[in-house]
Amino acid sequence: MPAEITKHLRRHLSTLIVVVTLGALVYFIAAHREDFKVLYELDVVALLKIFAAVVLCWVVGGYQLKVFLGHHGVHLPCQRCFGLYVVMSMINIVTPVRGGTGIAAVYLKHHYGLAFRRFALVAVGTYVLAAAVNSVLALVGLAWSHVAYGVFSVPAAVGAGIILAVSVGFFFVPNLRESDRWGWNHVVQLVNGWHRLVKDRRLLVKLLSISCVQSFAQALAYLLTFDGLEMTLTWPAALTIVSMSIIASLVSLTPASLGPYDAALVAGPTIFGITISQAMAALLVFRGVSLVGATVLAGPFWFLIREPAGGKPSPDQSSSEPTPGPSADGDADG
Repeated sequence: MPAEITKHLRRHLSTLIVVVTLGALVYFIAAHREDFKVLYELDVVALLKIFAAVVLCWVVGGYQLKVFLGHHGVHLPCQRCFGLYVVMSMINIVTPVRGGTGIAAVYLKHHYGLAFRRFALVAVGTYVLAAAVNSVLALVGLAWSHVAYGVFSVPAAVGAGIILAVSVGFFFVPNLRESDRWGWNHVVQLVNGWHRLVKDRRLLVKLLSISCVQSFAQALAYLLTFDGLEMTLTWPAALTIVSMSIIASLVSLTPASLGPYDAALVAGPTIFGITISQAMAALLVFRGVSLVGATVLAGPFWFLIREPAGGKPSPDQSSSEPTPGPSADGDADG
C-alpha cells in the first residue's frame, strides 16, 4: 500500500505542477500580450538555425548513449543510437517521470539483451555527469560574465557550487558488499558498476567531454533563439542559463521537465538584464522548436530502430550479473 500511495502522490504532484505551470504561462501571456508580438517577427531562417542547433544536441546525446552502451557490451551504429535518443527524447517530452527513458530500457532489453540494471547505470551515469559538468559550466559562465560584463549572481554561484560538491562526491563512492537482502543487492550492483566506470579514466574523460559539448550545443541553440527574436544575450549568459536549466531538469516528475526547467529558463535570464517577458518569449520558441523537431523526427527514426541490427552482447554480458567495464584500450566507441 505505501508504494501505491507514493505512486498516486507522484502522479497528482506531476499533474499539479503541469497545471500550475501552464496556467501561470497563459495568464502571464494574456496580461502582457504586447510583449509577445516579437514572436510574429521570427523568420523561417532563424527557426531553421535553432532547429539545426537542437539536432546537434541530439546527435551529441546519441553519441554519448553509444559510448555508454559500448561500455556495457552493446555496440550499435551511430545512426541507431541517434534514432533511439530522438525517440526517447520525444516520449520524455509527452510523458512524466522520463517515460521515454523507461521505454528505451525495455527496447534495449528486448532487442539487445541489456539488463535493466545496466541501463539504470547508463541513466544514473548520464545524470551524474550532467550535474557535474553543468555545475562547472554554470560557474565558468558566471565568472566569465563577471570579468567581461560585470554581471554576477551569488545565489546562482552558491547553488552551482553545492551541486558540484554533491556530484563530485559520487566519483569517490567506494565498492559496497553484497548481502542476503535482494533489494539491497540491486543498489550494490548499481553502485559498484558506477565505481568501475569511474575507474576507467579514459572512458570517464570521454563521457565528461561529450556532456560538455552537448551543453555548449544547447547554449548555442538558446543563443540563436534570442538572436532570432532580435534580443541580445551573451555567450557566458547563455552558458550559465542553459547549464542551470539542465541541472533543474535532472529530477523530472512532469512531461519534458515542465516546471523546474522552465523556471530556470525564465529566472536565469533576469540575472543578465533580460525581462521576464523576453525570457518567456524565448522559452516558447525554444520549447516549440524542440517539440516540433522531436515530433517530426521521432516517426522516421522509430521505423529505423524498431528492428534490431546487430550489436547484441554476448550471453555473459547480457546476464543480470554485472561485469567489468572495457579494458584500458577498451572499445567504448564500439
